[in-house]
Amino acid sequence: MSNAMTTAIEARDLSKTFKGGVVAVNGLDLTVPRGSVYGLIGRNGAGKTTTLRLLLGLLRRDRGEARILGTDFRRAARAERQRVGYVSQSQQLPGWMTLADLFRYMRGLTDRWDDRLARDLARRWEVPEGRPVNRLSGGQQRLAAVLLVLGARPEVLFLDEPAANLDPVARRMLLTSLVDTLGERQE
Repeated sequence: MSNAMTTAIEARDLSKTFKGGVVAVNGLDLTVPRGSVYGLIGRNGAGKTTTLRLLLGLLRRDRGEARILGTDFRRAARAERQRVGYVSQSQQLPGWMTLADLFRYMRGLTDRWDDRLARDLARRWEVPEGRPVNRLSGGQQRLAAVLLVLGARPEVLFLDEPAANLDPVARRMLLTSLVDTLGERQE
């Protein structure tokens, strides 16, 4: 496999078949250089989510290799996992907690937590910090999940259907903020 200094994500012959013979991923070869934005595009059921879960070591692969920042995430240590962020398409946050509660929780969970960035994104995206998550709109809950991951300052970010449940204005705001936030790291 390639050099971990220049490669963010790499897969070779990655494959997964589910019960009943449903082939989700078949022989995927993928190399994503650091600093890149890469999208998996395809129909529902094409294997996009399965691919992400295989890369992250959340799902057992049938064959092949997968590495993020040079590490096979099936065996990644805590420090390596903190370098990667993931928001699943069905991300669910604890409904009784407020965003402020979640910020405090994240501070203890990751050494990379950036409170200033998270609060700035919450303000820009108009996600109230003091309201319980289950009292936020579906779109605000989605934005909260994304900003919690961005606040952890991951080196590699996986977003599965990041704009799901967002209205067109919120979708554009999210994409613009992602470009701005990720672009700041390249300077």
